[in-house]
Amino acid sequence: MPTAIESAVRSVHAALSDLRGTRVVRLAAGLGAAASLAAPALAATLPANFAETKIGTANSGTAMQFSPDGKLYVLEQAGTMKVFSGGGVTWTQIAPSGNFFTGSTLTVSSAGERGLLGIAFDPDYANNRFLYCYYTATTPAVHNRISRFTANADGSQVVAGSEVTLMDLDNLSSATNHNGGAIHFGTDGKLYVAVGENANGANSQSLANRLGKMLRLNPNPANPIPSDNPTSFPNIAGSPSGNNRAIWAVGLRNPYTFAIQPGTGRMYINDVGEGTWEEVNLGAAGANYGWRTAEGPSPAGLAGMTYPFIAYHHSNSTLTFPTPGYTGNVISGGTFYNAANYTFPLEYVGDYFFGDAGGSWIRRYDHATSTVTTFATGTGSAVDFKTGPDGSLYYLSRSNAGVYRVRYATTLAPYFITQPATTLNINECGTATFSVVAGGASTLSYQWQKNTVDIPGATGPSYTVLSASLDDDGAAYRVIVSNGNAPDAISNVGTLTVQPIASISEQPEAATTCPGGSAEFSLAASGIGQLSYQWQILTAPNTWTALSEQPVALACGGTASATSPTEPTTNISLVACTGVDQYAVRCIVTNGCAEVISDPAPLALCRADFNCDSVVEDADFAVFASGYDTLDCAEPAMPAGCPSDLNGDGMVDDADFVLFVVAYNALVCP
Repeated sequence: MPTAIESAVRSVHAALSDLRGTRVVRLAAGLGAAASLAAPALAATLPANFAETKIGTANSGTAMQFSPDGKLYVLEQAGTMKVFSGGGVTWTQIAPSGNFFTGSTLTVSSAGERGLLGIAFDPDYANNRFLYCYYTATTPAVHNRISRFTANADGSQVVAGSEVTLMDLDNLSSATNHNGGAIHFGTDGKLYVAVGENANGANSQSLANRLGKMLRLNPNPANPIPSDNPTSFPNIAGSPSGNNRAIWAVGLRNPYTFAIQPGTGRMYINDVGEGTWEEVNLGAAGANYGWRTAEGPSPAGLAGMTYPFIAYHHSNSTLTFPTPGYTGNVISGGTFYNAANYTFPLEYVGDYFFGDAGGSWIRRYDHATSTVTTFATGTGSAVDFKTGPDGSLYYLSRSNAGVYRVRYATTLAPYFITQPATTLNINECGTATFSVVAGGASTLSYQWQKNTVDIPGATGPSYTVLSASLDDDGAAYRVIVSNGNAPDAISNVGTLTVQPIASISEQPEAATTCPGGSAEFSLAASGIGQLSYQWQILTAPNTWTALSEQPVALACGGTASATSPTEPTTNISLVACTGVDQYAVRCIVTNGCAEVISDPAPLALCRADFNCDSVVEDADFAVFASGYDTLDCAEPAMPAGCPSDLNGDGMVDDADFVLFVVAYNALVCP
């Protein structure tokens, strides 16, 4: 049940509502801080060089979200949703009758802090058009529900009858506060849901309900609970069962907003405190954040509890940490400055913006230095923050009934957020992508260079080397970014290392053959993928011809053939050319993309080895002598082919005898 303080606060709010003629609901506050929402402000006070513009109106706004195609969806507590399309300072509300649910009315309970409270877009929204909403349903009993809806083609209106319930939460008590309501997809593709404890702190430490918890769901109505959700939680006996298996973390009071950082997946949970502290907690599976046993850092030292990393005091600024000096009472909003286009200065990149609806301020937290600094004041009870695709900061103000865009309003030369990889190691024929993230005012232009020379067409934030060759080994890549504001930004150099996909560990060796014989060649190779082989013979100067089992013509007039010419080992036979005794053989090894070529291996023809037994002996002399006695190769008595004509001049004479004797004395061909 509400505390006495909370009841008093509601009375104050009711009085303020009557004065302003507008029903003020302390939605973001979680009704636990004894302070009212700030009165409307004419304009926020921003840092130097920043400016804001009101881009649209929202009555009793609760949350907002950008769709993947850049539209801004703004939720109103009563169950209506506006859709803004545009950019910069010009946005147009495109939902029929100002309501996405026109034609398929969404019935909600909007008493107290109930209503239409959260929205998230499916990661595959571009194809399936799914979005998810968290709202307070009225039947069969009042409870909060997460449902999936389908948007029409232009995203301006719900497809009638498309609602599919993903999960119905626990029935609510008569207390209308502490509903939570934020929903976001994590980098794991799961839907995370923040649920308040319905003004009953005991719920937060119970596994018998899903109140005061962070839930983790599959975006699949037929199977909404992931099998790998936590099954135990510190200081709570037992394990959740049934639909309570959706519980991912416990011990929260009213986590009205939270945010997930793109890329890192880091989750920051804003939990609205009761009488003393406001919290930002680091989301973690199985965590117990302590409520109602603990609030903020107090009491310290409770075993098993996860304490906040940011906590600010309601009245004593010296106790606020990690950076003292400010107070508040209604933590709200929350967005990481990670954008598709960075237009804020570099020092803002990756910072976490959060606000206080009671204090009407926005601050930012730098994770690297663990410091909090003021960003804006007078924001008119801002309840939600988003980083837009244009790099601007958007906030939703209930008091001012509008959506505001905060931009950096002065020139900003380009700068790098992330540099190219220092070294990329790939295999030959592989691909390698160098990429940067850059920021700066206006539109950024990119020009990639290889070894300081512009690469034609390489004009995006990333460049991919396709089918790298060994010639690319050691190449230096960088990018120049410009936006018309000097100076240009020149990235660090990224070096590409290319390893061959195949290597030859054993080269083919020289071999000798005889007229009518064959010579064996072999090699050993290894590499990536299925290797293939092709043996070649040098058929003319600088001309290599693939061998096959059929004779291949040689430029000198002879032929060559091979058995198994596409295997690591082959046997090559020659019909030799006249007067040519030296040939060369090699093998090309490939995996279908790149290739490695063996060293050439000499192939010698030993014409004096007439009987092909690899030695020159008396039997060979007898063959030679028969031709020597006949002399003329044209004589009918000459043995076929005139084998004794070792120098190919058509005669078997003393010149041939000298050649034979050299081989005969050596016993083998020289």
